[in-house]
Amino acid sequence: MGATFSATEYTKQITSFKSVELSHTNDEAINQFLGMSSDFYNVFTSSTLEDYREMKKKKPENLIYLVSQVSLQKLTK
Repeated sequence: MGATFSATEYTKQITSFKSVELSHTNDEAINQFLGMSSDFYNVFTSSTLEDYREMKKKKPENLIYLVSQVSLQKLTK
């Protein structure tokens, strides 16, 4: 991949998903996040399962939206 997040940027992004209402207005940030997520180094070193569990507790609709975006990207490739 060309661009990458630093560990701090990656963690900041996943944390921000817990505090906003995700919608199509966030698609650019989500697509960038998912692009960086394809680098498993970021997924397993910068965020933890607990980050996603917290999102599920605080904003379950955001976790659903994020998963739907992953599914959508898989369908369009």
